[in-house]
Amino acid sequence: LGKHAEAFDHFEKSLEFDAINMIAINSIIQLGYVLKALERVVPLLENAIKKDESLEAVRYALAGCLTSLGREDEAKAQLETILGANPENDQAQNLYACFSA
Repeated sequence: LGKHAEAFDHFEKSLEFDAINMIAINSIIQLGYVLKALERVVPLLENAIKKDESLEAVRYALAGCLTSLGREDEAKAQLETILGANPENDQAQNLYACFSA
């Protein structure tokens, strides 16, 4: 309905109750790009990872957000964590390779 900011606020609120709600996390990421509000997305993803460090997809999304924000060192650290646990992660390998190019 075009109410992106309102939707973002609702999903953000839902993460207060369940920090690893993947529907809310995925929506927050999409809306963060639409609203150019990635600075608001980053702490939400970091909080989810604190709750469950095995959330590789969330860590990868965090790396993407950090990259978009020009925070390459932080993004690389997230990717290194992923690759340390799962060296075969193609997505993390590809994004990490972008920093070397």
